[in-house]
Amino acid sequence: PRYAALAGPGLRAKLESGRLDANAKLNWDSAAPSWSMTDGLVTLSDLKLSHANQTPATIGKLTLREISADPVARHLELGSLVLERSNLSVRRASNGRFNLQDWYVPPAAGSAIAMKDRSATAASAPWTLLAKSVEIDRLGLDYADSLIDRERRLPRLTLNAKASSVTLDPSKPASFDATATFVDGARLSARGTVRPVPLDVDAQVQVRRASLAYVDPYVESYLNLTIARGQVWSTGRLQLSSTPGGELSRIGFDGE
Repeated sequence: PRYAALAGPGLRAKLESGRLDANAKLNWDSAAPSWSMTDGLVTLSDLKLSHANQTPATIGKLTLREISADPVARHLELGSLVLERSNLSVRRASNGRFNLQDWYVPPAAGSAIAMKDRSATAASAPWTLLAKSVEIDRLGLDYADSLIDRERRLPRLTLNAKASSVTLDPSKPASFDATATFVDGARLSARGTVRPVPLDVDAQVQVRRASLAYVDPYVESYLNLTIARGQVWSTGRLQLSSTPGGELSRIGFDGE
């Protein structure tokens, strides 16, 4: 907590607790001169954030292994990233604003901090990132929407997921395997590949005991009916793709 000020004045959530451990091998080339980093290991544990008398986020443990950085090539590479035993509580108020929007307030467009960040970004090429392996182990998600009746809100879910070849380039595909388990017994799982831009998804999906009542609040404005109850059970291959402009060009499902 004593180092929370390093996040800058924009951080509005309070850092209640947390521990950071790090070590790496720094390489210095005096002839260039330049430096690089290899064999990095960073562990963040027991992190707890609070805001408005609530605890919106906790991290049991976040581990980054085999970190290497090359500032000349402006490339950062992670051998693995593992997030364990964490929780995220998302709230939407009656005015439609999410609590996450209040955690961090970026500097005003004309402020000295914003202008400095903008000039630094414009003066150099952006960094690239490759995470060879990403794993999420038991991420709990609570979502409360004040615009939806309590009995029709999504129940708490636990997410477990793995992905490989994750980058900051949205045109690069990544493989994934994810499962979301809800406290009411519903289970959603998917395994395949995804490319964000243009969108391209090819995955084997499985849905078990998914209640339609949770979907109704988001589609009732388009349907002249109310879904009182019902469940979805499904298994098959889902394919989605879009045009470069972002319009869906294909929606395919082969299954039951």
